[in-house]
Order: sequence, then C-alpha cells, then structure tokens
Amino acid sequence: MLRLEVLGACYQVSNRGNDRRHVFRTVGAQIAFETCLFEACAKSGSVLHAFVIMGNHHHLVVETSAGKLVAGMQWLQATFANRFNRQRGERGLGARHSDIQDGPGQGPHSVGDEPRRA
Repeated sequence: MLRLEVLGACYQVSNRGNDRRHVFRTVGAQIAFETCLFEACAKSGSVLHAFVIMGNHHHLVVETSAGKLVAGMQWLQATFANRFNRQRGERGLGARHSDIQDGPGQGPHSVGDEPRRA
C-alpha cells in the first residue's frame, strides 16, 4: 500500500545576485550553495524537490509546513551570503517566494531550465 503524507505547501523560490551579477561563476561557488541549501532544508524540516543553479540566480522547489519557509530561506540566504562575502567581498542577495501548488498532493509546476532532482 502506498502511503503519501502531505508535508505542506510547495513553493518556487528564486534569488538573483545584486545588479544581476554572477554569483555562481565557479563550481566551488555552486557546491558551497548546494551545501548551504541542503543544510537549510535539514534545519527547517523542508523537502527539496528540485533545484537549478544558474550563473546569476537559482530556482528551488521546496515543500514545507506553514511558517518554516521564511525561516529556512532566511537561514540559507544569510549563511550563503556571509560565506560568499568572506570569499569575494560581495554584498547580499534578495529572494522571492511564490506558492506554486493548487492544493495538497498536487505536484510543482515547471520552474525553469531543467531543475535537478534533490
């Protein structure tokens, strides 16, 4: 018997570098972001369904219970920005969150160029 538990709502989260500058120029920067992303999901109890990292922005599909999205994304952005700033002397990032689920049990819609499965 297949048992599905709905954790919460699915959100498409995107974030772009300041002035659309490249944040993820190197493989090292991408790996550092992935590390922070996985840590943020573990800390907030969120499920990462898919993600894609591009040169100057990223897209995430995150499922989480009410109230945990903001805290998880704040931790992710602050931690990555602090690590990034120490390495390159750049300044912060700004995020947008949008609900992409019509109701419990419905899957996420497309988020862009071939998201990676978590």
